Amino acid sequence: MPRSSQPRWLPLGADPSLTVDALAASSAVFVLIYLVCIVSYVRSHGPSAGCVANLALLPVMAAALVQSGTSSVYGILVAAGCLAWSRTRARNGPAGLA
Repeated sequence: MPRSSQPRWLPLGADPSLTVDALAASSAVFVLIYLVCIVSYVRSHGPSAGCVANLALLPVMAAALVQSGTSSVYGILVAAGCLAWSRTRARNGPAGLA
């Protein structure tokens, strides 16, 4: 029985196009996390020069998400699910989900 040249622990090694897609999806998730951090910073620190500079990055980051196409769908779905869970928890209280 011939041994495969790809290690068994590397599932994406068999098809490099899957690796590229996985990298693009993880990059889109990073952009979403960065957007959430910027919005959180602005909400917690109020308007200032630093906040305005950070807010200027929002359109650039949003354009990067749009250009990544379907790779950003995974991150957007996870973000939407987390937002729905957070709103449900805020409405019902922590004990409402038990």
